[in-house]
Amino acid sequence: MKKPIVIVLLVVALALVCVGIGAVVFFANGFQTNNPFDVRNISSQLEESKTLKVDTEETLTLKVDDVAGDVTVTGADVDTVQVKAVKTAYDSSQARADAEVKNVKYTIEQNGNTITLTYELPKSMNFNNNVNTVDFIVTVPNETTVDVDTNFGEVGVTDTKGNVDIKNDFGDVTVENIEGALTVKTNSGEVNATSIKAGSENIDLSSDFGGVTLEKAGGKDITLDSNSGTITLNEVRATGELNSNTDFGNTKFENGSADSLHI
Repeated sequence: MKKPIVIVLLVVALALVCVGIGAVVFFANGFQTNNPFDVRNISSQLEESKTLKVDTEETLTLKVDDVAGDVTVTGADVDTVQVKAVKTAYDSSQARADAEVKNVKYTIEQNGNTITLTYELPKSMNFNNNVNTVDFIVTVPNETTVDVDTNFGEVGVTDTKGNVDIKNDFGDVTVENIEGALTVKTNSGEVNATSIKAGSENIDLSSDFGGVTLEKAGGKDITLDSNSGTITLNEVRATGELNSNTDFGNTKFENGSADSLHI
């Protein structure tokens, strides 16, 4: 009976020795790759830029699929598309973070007058929610259709002429001075839209958890929807229906008109 006990004790002792050696190695050298349990998370940032030629005689289509990072699109009197990507990476030391940020990958694809920017979340991620991100800051010709799909980050679109479609899981959305149909859907974040000229097109803004504000806007059918948040309309005119729905929150409507109104 003593022999099995001795063997068990030897195994336990060997395991403790291995743990001790591992601890010494870790505290001396740290992890060789991004450690998912490390809460120190020192950051490093790197900016990269690219200019793309486009046909200004035709409407440009910009598509952005960014899993983690902010997206800012600004229309201007330009004949090229200027993309700035701001990469941020995290690791347990500055040297490793500096090396990590260089390996953050995203894609820029152009097919005629359609440009697609894509960033997918890397396999390595930290349990304390500090993940590598890519912020896209894009300047486009005014005549641009914008389609943005993000998971984590804020989205802003300004001064474009063309339909705008934004989907965002977690983050605020701000849209200003747009000519064209506007559709915004965020699961958790504020939606603020100002100076929207949809004409015969529709405006549809919704947030599951966050307020929705629409000011100085006109279109055919206008819909604002929030499960939990305040809805504010000011100087909003719909030639068709205007619908405002909120489960938990106040609704404020000033200086507007519609063929029919439902709140």
